[in-house]
Amino acid sequence: MTSTVGYKVNRRVATTWPINVRLFTALVLFLLVAAGEVDAAPVDTGDYDAITQGFERFFTTSNGAVDAILAADDYETFVEILYVVFALILIFFAVTHYIHGQLGVPDALGLIFLLLFTRLILEQYETLTNALWDWQLGFGGAIQAAALGNTDIYGPAAYVFDLMMGINMGAMNIFSPAVELLTTVVAVLFAGLLVLVAVFASVWSLWGFYVGKIVGLMFVPTLMFQRLSFLFDGWLRFFFGFLIYGVMARVNLVLVVIALSSFLDVPVGDKVNIDISSATIFEIIALLAFIFVGFIALISTGRFVSAVVGGVNIGAGGMMASVSMRMARTILRP
Repeated sequence: MTSTVGYKVNRRVATTWPINVRLFTALVLFLLVAAGEVDAAPVDTGDYDAITQGFERFFTTSNGAVDAILAADDYETFVEILYVVFALILIFFAVTHYIHGQLGVPDALGLIFLLLFTRLILEQYETLTNALWDWQLGFGGAIQAAALGNTDIYGPAAYVFDLMMGINMGAMNIFSPAVELLTTVVAVLFAGLLVLVAVFASVWSLWGFYVGKIVGLMFVPTLMFQRLSFLFDGWLRFFFGFLIYGVMARVNLVLVVIALSSFLDVPVGDKVNIDISSATIFEIIALLAFIFVGFIALISTGRFVSAVVGGVNIGAGGMMASVSMRMARTILRP
């Protein structure tokens, strides 16, 4: 039986191995031809501002669109109907309990406070969500300012872009032309991925903020029912998750900037050209390792956030009802 299994495994390897060899050989031949015929002309990498300006236009337009959505008559009517229906149901049950002698004055007053608190959140929803976003920007900006000397949300990603584009490999004598081209392609690919993830980390929290802000208003009335308040709790966890993502993304970006600047021995935040044409193979590997670590750190930001907010049981509905009852008893206390 063992020989049969071994035969099947070896046969599978034997059928796939030549294909892989042919693909690898074709790639090597292509690189050899490219290395011999393509001139190493300088490439215009453009300006990072072209990226940020595009996002700025998008977010400016989105900000106006979000405000228009929240102010739309149909949207406000839907939320208003939801609140009125829930309030009438609560009032109906309260009156029924009062008729049967099962509702005291503190319970009635607590219900009134619950309706008022929910209404207050609906009326001040935009102010509250904007204040939370401003807190996230201020907290993340304070961390970035202390480490890098600026609060520009695109600043760390822009510095990573400038740093990666400022690396000049030149004609590295330690490699043959084909291997040199392959190494350059790998380095540019790593650098491009790092810049891409850095930009993503800079703007993803704002994208999530818009999504949460648009849909969150319809979950506020569920606070009046403890059995439905899990919907509001889920939205609140989602919303705070993106706020915390914005802070952690900035921290990760700051650490990536510091790590790359330290390894390349350049001042943090300065735009410089770095010539590594005389670097050894181990120095090139170390640089790629630093870039790879930065890449992994940035794409792991979501997991860091999940570790913080994933296990939080908010219980906002129960908390609202409890606060309302405590206020009612406090007011009625002789």
